[in-house]
Amino acid sequence: MKRTASGGGGKRALLGRSVSRVSVMGIVALCASVLLLVIRWDVWRELSALERTLTAGLVLLLIAAVVAGAGGQRKAASWRVRFDANPFAVGALAVLIAMVWMAVMAPLLVGVGPTELTSPSLTRYARPDLVHPMGTDRFGRDVWARVVYGGRASFGVCGLSVVLAALLGVVVGGVAGSAPRRVDDMLMRVVDGMLSFPRLLLLLAAVAFLPPGPVVLATIIAATSWMGVARIVRAEVRRMRGREFVEAAVAAGVGRARIVIHHILPNVMGHVVVAATLGAGTVILMESSLSFLGLGVQPPTPSWGSIVFEGRDALATAWWVSAFPALAITLAVISLNVIGDGIRDALDARIPSKR
Repeated sequence: MKRTASGGGGKRALLGRSVSRVSVMGIVALCASVLLLVIRWDVWRELSALERTLTAGLVLLLIAAVVAGAGGQRKAASWRVRFDANPFAVGALAVLIAMVWMAVMAPLLVGVGPTELTSPSLTRYARPDLVHPMGTDRFGRDVWARVVYGGRASFGVCGLSVVLAALLGVVVGGVAGSAPRRVDDMLMRVVDGMLSFPRLLLLLAAVAFLPPGPVVLATIIAATSWMGVARIVRAEVRRMRGREFVEAAVAAGVGRARIVIHHILPNVMGHVVVAATLGAGTVILMESSLSFLGLGVQPPTPSWGSIVFEGRDALATAWWVSAFPALAITLAVISLNVIGDGIRDALDARIPSKR
């Protein structure tokens, strides 16, 4: 009896620790957001309606995350406990939250705008110092401000593209997995054709003919990256069609569409989240590559890829212009990949916990 009690207490303590780590990150970000709003209230009043909406949405999202983490302390899912046991995944999540927070809070966090000139004749290619933590570029613009604002374009394109690709992949994969064989073969041949076509060439052709912009860029990237999610969903749907709960729903007279939407897809969403998280890093690299080539986010809107391009002519003398946005791209991609690996390991109960 003593062993059972101590084991149950240890499990409850582990659940509490798993929730507390996520809650602590949310509480820190929430406190930093409120403090920044109080300090920079005069700047907040001058922001546009879109920027106010983004800032308020982030604060509300942090509040909801903290409340959900505190309320679910006793009902934490096993995958959350396993994710918390992975220190690399938790650290990567903290880095990603910090980068997204800085991008959303850019108008309040940065003292100057990304296109504002700070005495170009005196601060052109100025080295990093206390006034300009990441130096200035050839026009005297603060690189720190441009990198922080550039995260808005990169994360915005990444988020919209991943959501659109996941939705399209779930729809196509769900239909292919549950439809008759002829429809399944037709959809899979479309997926195979998309996968066989050179993706970079398709992106360059689409971007060259369509009007430039973050929304158009995100849509184009999503249109060329949904095939992997579709194949995963289709395979999982076909695998679950023979499970007992699906057969019971069929015997009860439930329709095919209702079975897929209400019984099968909820069990597949874990794989979709893993695929979307792992693919988000690739999306950031694609957006940065297209912006570097001048086919992505157009000036004067800063993007990490375009900032790297702007410093290509002064790598020997002003390395900081390209180095810091390249470092931001590296941190974002590594964080997303590590988080994706952590979620995948947490959802797979066969992999032993690292704690």
